[in-house]
Amino acid sequence: MRCGPVSKASLPPSLISRRVWCAPRAGPTACLAPLFRKTGWQFVSLQRDLRPGDDAILRQHPNVIRCDPTPTDFADTAVLITRLDIVVCVDTAIVHLAGALGKAAAAVALRGGFSLAAGT
Repeated sequence: MRCGPVSKASLPPSLISRRVWCAPRAGPTACLAPLFRKTGWQFVSLQRDLRPGDDAILRQHPNVIRCDPTPTDFADTAVLITRLDIVVCVDTAIVHLAGALGKAAAAVALRGGFSLAAGT
């Protein structure tokens, strides 16, 4: 199984100052660590703009591949998603993109705790 995790939304420059918008769309990469321990799974990180400490967390898991360079737009991200079985993320734009490509997606809701909603 190939999975593309995203632990925070990447904001366009015009929205960076709107922290209210950003807060519910970012979770610690460490919250995905239990997922990274799944046997037989390979992870292709779709995450742009890593936060301090994120790279160290990803490197702890040999089944996580970092895209270098990271995707710069939806077209780059779409190409990567077509090679995955499922996308797990907090960024609804990526969930919608995965759905449009016919890929399974799981959206992680971070308000009021950690919850997961999946669909195709």
